[in-house]
Amino acid sequence: MIDIHLIRHSQSEWHLENKYAGHTDICLTETGKKQSQDVALWASSLELTALYSSNSLRATQTAKPISDYCKIPLQVDSRLREVNFGVIEGLNPMEFRSKHPDLYRDFLEKPAETVMPEGESGTVALERAWGAIEKILIDHSTGNVLVITHGTLIRLIACRFLGIDLNEYRRVFPLVPNAGRMWFRTHLETLSDGRTVTRAGLMKFDQVTPLCHPARNSEKMRI
Repeated sequence: MIDIHLIRHSQSEWHLENKYAGHTDICLTETGKKQSQDVALWASSLELTALYSSNSLRATQTAKPISDYCKIPLQVDSRLREVNFGVIEGLNPMEFRSKHPDLYRDFLEKPAETVMPEGESGTVALERAWGAIEKILIDHSTGNVLVITHGTLIRLIACRFLGIDLNEYRRVFPLVPNAGRMWFRTHLETLSDGRTVTRAGLMKFDQVTPLCHPARNSEKMRI
């Protein structure tokens, strides 16, 4: 069994304006930098096996304090980048609805399948990221692995782990807060026909405060 902790990066400058960031590189705010230090302090209690991060600036800025504080190498993987939101990057939801009403409607109805012009769909992004997740499972059979990535991608990975329709990710997991965590206990299982499948259970879904203060126990999410 391996414990994978999917951590959303800390607060970035565009979060203050509720803008879609996607592949756009945005720096952390001062609050975000403080959150990253808090996450590093929390992570020091885990006896980490490995630390991975998206190559987006806001993710690596979140991960570096963890690497420094916990004295563990940071492994950066571009496959862990957020969904590429294409033409809507830099827009807030109201601007998205106003400028691209048909696309906005499609996104509300089938958020994982809707392809963003000049970008990608959530489904395509998940397939890209899933290769990184599978490599983690192959390389680490036990221990605690931290993965610093992005809000939409985390929700899509969670649905894949739990066998939930990808188009339900916004309903089942409305929000992963900055520096929030989804903790999965998972392993690879080889079936009798030789196929390998991933088995996973959601252990905890923490908000920022309990994440940064491990002594406070958060409630387990039941789904």
